[in-house]
Amino acid sequence: MDADVFTLYYSKLGRVGHVGFIVGEDEEYLTTVEFNTGPGGSREGEGVYKRKRRKDAVHSVNRWW
Repeated sequence: MDADVFTLYYSKLGRVGHVGFIVGEDEEYLTTVEFNTGPGGSREGEGVYKRKRRKDAVHSVNRWW
């Protein structure tokens, strides 16, 4: 799990529009650290936040060993 990165796809943009690091996971959720976001989850934010994302909302997970 070290250095795993997730992406979120935005159909309105027609592309991936947000990424972050995965720092943990359970059956349904990824625990993430996200940059340029806000407390409400905006992709146009002002800070770095730890969040929980449903796995089914994530476009891809990129794993490097």
